[in-house]
Amino acid sequence: MDETVSEFFRRTTLKIPVTEMMTILKTWNFLSENQLQTVNFWQKKESLLQDLVLLCEENRASLNDAALLDIIYTQFHCRYCRCTTFSIAHLHTQ
Repeated sequence: MDETVSEFFRRTTLKIPVTEMMTILKTWNFLSENQLQTVNFWQKKESLLQDLVLLCEENRASLNDAALLDIIYTQFHCRYCRCTTFSIAHLHTQ
């Protein structure tokens, strides 16, 4: 996993509250159940993120994997926090 992917993953996971971390990581389905069980979710967030980055490096996470985690977090966050949702409109030229 290169530095760009690692930093993107780290920034995404920084946004996730620790209380929601396990739910979002399970939804992401990139880390195995056994890997998730090895993580101490009670430690300081910075240490938690380092452990998660190491697991992602072990699994050879790509930028697409990190982007998917960000999308899952955004959908989860907007669903439960009543964020404003945006529609994408198609522009047609004549």
